[in-house]
Amino acid sequence: MPTTVTIAERAGRVMLMITGPADLGTLPTWHRAVTGLVADHPGRDLVVDLDAVTVLDDTVLGVLLGAAADARESGGSLTVLCSRVALLERLRATGVDLVLTIQPGSRQ
Repeated sequence: MPTTVTIAERAGRVMLMITGPADLGTLPTWHRAVTGLVADHPGRDLVVDLDAVTVLDDTVLGVLLGAAADARESGGSLTVLCSRVALLERLRATGVDLVLTIQPGSRQ
């Protein structure tokens, strides 16, 4: 399954929805999408929706952590939406849930 990227504005927040794998092979796509989101919307409340992600690799977690720090530096925020149990377990196991704001995604 190829990775696709969609950006939309909902309820005053800019959302990035990515479908497909989030792994080393798709890292360039993820990096461009997430860093571009922060760079193009400084000071905004940003959301990354993980509900359509099939695989979540540590390299992508690093991209999300860096983007959250960049968003905070610009006066904004970055929230991760996720309802998939396996992905939530991964976020908890790696401790990412202690650093990033994680909320229920669109499947809730």
